[in-house]
Amino acid sequence: MSRNEEERIQELEKAVNKSHAEGYFGDLNDINTTGVVYAGAGATNKPGSGAYGANNGYCTTLFFMNGYKKQIYYLQNNTNYCYERTCNNGVWTEWTGPESLNVDQLLRHGWVIHTTGTCNIFKDKHVVHLQLCVREGTKNTILQLPIQYRPKTSFFFPANTEGGVGSYAHIDTNGIVSTANAIVGKLIFINISYEV
Repeated sequence: MSRNEEERIQELEKAVNKSHAEGYFGDLNDINTTGVVYAGAGATNKPGSGAYGANNGYCTTLFFMNGYKKQIYYLQNNTNYCYERTCNNGVWTEWTGPESLNVDQLLRHGWVIHTTGTCNIFKDKHVVHLQLCVREGTKNTILQLPIQYRPKTSFFFPANTEGGVGSYAHIDTNGIVSTANAIVGKLIFINISYEV
């Protein structure tokens, strides 16, 4: 084993034996040691796409040598979502992680997003997460999901409306997300996950 390899192994052992991640508020691109940091609000080059992009989280860096490293980013929001990217010869790949959709482009029949940031549709491997807070629809069809986000079987699920009144919604195998007729035009909250 070369001296360089021994030094890298010792560096990794030190990083693994730390009792906690240190706060980091700089550019994640500039980390040139193997270890884990907590990327706080001021940290830059965090994952910025997907439903939960650019949140604070834990960044693990595996450093090989200048210009060659890998980072895995675990979000700090009680989810299991993580992103990863690689630096080869000084060039970073894009962060990859949960795929998300632009909800505005999918809404139909007058349904609009109630509050910015309250609607997310994203896929993490084989699980779709559907989070909607919409209002003012004129028909019970809220939106249609793209093929890769559609469930294998149709199903009903609980939905809440204004004032906490319980109701239901439905997703079919064609990706149509719809409400009960009684809640058309009202504010509706949906938060479900399902396998595809």
